Amino acid sequence: MKKNLSSGIFVAAALIAATSIVLGDSPIVMNEFMYDPPGTEDMGEYIELYNGGYGPVDLSNWQFSDGIYFTFPDRTVLDEGDYLVVCRNAAHIRSAYGINNAIGDFTGSLSNSGERVRLVNSVGMVMDELRYDDRNPWPASANGGGYSLELRNPSLDNEQASSWFASVAFLGTPGARNSVFWDPREEMVSLIEPGDIWRFFRGWTAPSEP
Repeated sequence: MKKNLSSGIFVAAALIAATSIVLGDSPIVMNEFMYDPPGTEDMGEYIELYNGGYGPVDLSNWQFSDGIYFTFPDRTVLDEGDYLVVCRNAAHIRSAYGINNAIGDFTGSLSNSGERVRLVNSVGMVMDELRYDDRNPWPASANGGGYSLELRNPSLDNEQASSWFASVAFLGTPGARNSVFWDPREEMVSLIEPGDIWRFFRGWTAPSEP
């Protein structure tokens, strides 16, 4: 009886551990991809990360473990609201775009026909992952046309093709806010201003007068 109980506890613990590996909660999001830069060289490939949280995140020893392969150096910290560009050739990206927030170099390359890319933390927990594609409904001009894939807003689900647009800026906007950025809050209309007197009613018919 003891043996069976111990086995059950072990199995339950293993299931919990396995679940935790794929259920990481992180404000770090893959926000922009250049997976098929123009020309025949892959030096222009990059993935941009964005910290949408409320404080800095230590990326030391985090890894891209699928699609491309890269281990973040010790003391790599991404501050709230900042961007970090992980590159196939960091020196090329820094020079081409005039930016400093670019690191690398990752090994492997981003498939021009689409693949899954996975970011894990220092203990192997998945922090972000997605599968992009070069076919509809994914933007066609990001497939060798000189434009990157950009999230419309970092808060959107980046597993959904509808969250991604081809960049308006040629070659994309690594290390800065996306050229297709859209914030729905900027389109909200204020119906009641601060200090206004207002009333509400429940139901489907208009309230009586008075």
